[in-house]
Parts: sequence; C-alpha cells; structure tokens
Amino acid sequence: FALGMLKLTLQGLAGNGAELGLLSGLASLNFLYFSGVLFVISMATILIASQTAPPEDAVRTRGLTFRSIDREAVRASWNRNDVVATAVIIGLILAVYLYFSFWI
Repeated sequence: FALGMLKLTLQGLAGNGAELGLLSGLASLNFLYFSGVLFVISMATILIASQTAPPEDAVRTRGLTFRSIDREAVRASWNRNDVVATAVIIGLILAVYLYFSFWI
C-alpha cells in the first residue's frame, strides 16, 4: 500500500511540473508495469513472512488449509442444487466471455 501511494504521489507531483530528480523514473513508469512490480514485491513479502514465522498449531488450523480439510465432509455437503447453480454460473460466464470476445 505504501509503495502504491508513493507511486501515485510521485505521479501527481510530476504531472504538476515538480522536479523529482531520480524519482522521476518511478513517477513516469506505466501503472500497469508498476502493478506487476507491486505483485512481485507482495508475493516475496508473503513468502518470506510465511517461511520465517513459526508454524501454527495443527489443531488451530484444522479445516483451513488444503492439506487439513475433510474432503468426504465437503463432498457430502454438496447437493444437486449446488451442482446445477455452479453449472449455470459457469455457463453465464462463458456466454459473456464469448459474446465480448467476438464483439466488434
């Protein structure tokens, strides 16, 4: 968040004609490229934090991670309405995607 706000502030200052020196390169960087940079920084921060923090107790994280979920209980909770609703939503998304893909 702080890096994104810094970029936004620098971009606003550069747009008003302020002389930024070395920071002018950051201010002129396309926001789409900068979003990729922010994504990489965010992922690195998450990975470093998760690897350096002590692991949580398995009892506290039961059912929260892919490794600890009860797959039979999850499958038993599905009913026909859930499957039909999922198929309808996927069909709608596919229809919208196809409509806008060929829209001229």
